[in-house]
Amino acid sequence: MATPDLAETTVKIHSLLKEFEDPADRQKVISAALTLLGDVFIPPAPGRPIGGGPMNGAATAMAGATLDAIQFFEQKDPRNKLEELAVAARFRELTENAVSHTKDQLGSVIKSARRNFDVRNFARDMGNAKTSKMFNLGSENALSYAGQKYVDALPNRELAAAARKPTKRVRKIDNDEAEAEN
Repeated sequence: MATPDLAETTVKIHSLLKEFEDPADRQKVISAALTLLGDVFIPPAPGRPIGGGPMNGAATAMAGATLDAIQFFEQKDPRNKLEELAVAARFRELTENAVSHTKDQLGSVIKSARRNFDVRNFARDMGNAKTSKMFNLGSENALSYAGQKYVDALPNRELAAAARKPTKRVRKIDNDEAEAEN
């Protein structure tokens, strides 16, 4: 099988993507295509070389997991322990298809990203993360849907905060109230 021509492939992809006006839609298409291939797109961190080197690429090869965890954390820029736990959990979801996470697994990712991991206060930090709805309640340490959306929105803090806001609940009106309104 012949090696595909990178320039020709880039032109084909460009012709498909130029139909989308919104850059976010283009990013979604690229991310979805890589997901179908079993890869994860992690853009290079500022100051890192683009193209071909070991600093670039998807987080699927465990040999490069340390660099990929560093890049992922640099991209998401977590500012507190709750965000670090959520970012580590999301990294594991994307790279290992993990659903629940142990203290050791999250600690390993955080340490791989060259961050401090507070083993002694893990239960407290995870409890706070569950209270803030970043993780689901229960014995499994599973990232919640809101937590997943929050991490995906990072480093944009405004968009991330909007992802955590609860949706409005519709108040049910009983028959007596409905008649009174009419």
